[in-house]
Amino acid sequence: MNDQVTLVNLDDFQLHYEHIADFDNGASPTGDVIINLIDAANHAVQAGMNACDLILASEQCAKPEAYLQGARFSFNVSSSPLGLVIGYDGVNIDE
Repeated sequence: MNDQVTLVNLDDFQLHYEHIADFDNGASPTGDVIINLIDAANHAVQAGMNACDLILASEQCAKPEAYLQGARFSFNVSSSPLGLVIGYDGVNIDE
């Protein structure tokens, strides 16, 4: 696998994350989250997994009462000869 990364539905993830995250209460900037997501997805693929989740703690959500256990952003991950592929599946209330 080469070092290329393809991010599918990145715009949707950015919109959801920036709408839900409360940056004044410690939520990481979107760019930092994406860099860490790529690293986590790479480790997941190397471990034979095909999914990776990002959980934003409720206290880092703009509406913590709506995400009592945090907001969970789900991604599918895979590798190909062209590199790492990360696809945003959506956000769920983590219950």
